[in-house]
Amino acid sequence: MLAHRVTDTVKVNRQAFKLPEFTVEAWIYLDTLPDAHLFIVSNLHSGVDQGFFMTINANKVLFTVGSGGGSDYHLFSNSSVPLKAWFHVAGTF
Repeated sequence: MLAHRVTDTVKVNRQAFKLPEFTVEAWIYLDTLPDAHLFIVSNLHSGVDQGFFMTINANKVLFTVGSGGGSDYHLFSNSSVPLKAWFHVAGTF
């Protein structure tokens, strides 16, 4: 699947991601850094703490997995996000 702009989205049934282990990945190209969280992938819904998301935040990639019981796991990339170059991101849980 290919999304061409920030406003492009791919919607997947939330039930499809209730797996004990999974990997999400994407290729990203940015001209400028976002002012706030730029969601790459997410299966979170309003008012629900269970699921995962990957964003670009503060020039880093953030991968978060939430169990719904307050036990969230957060991982920031070690490297800064490059501009005007393709880069690959992946998160595994």
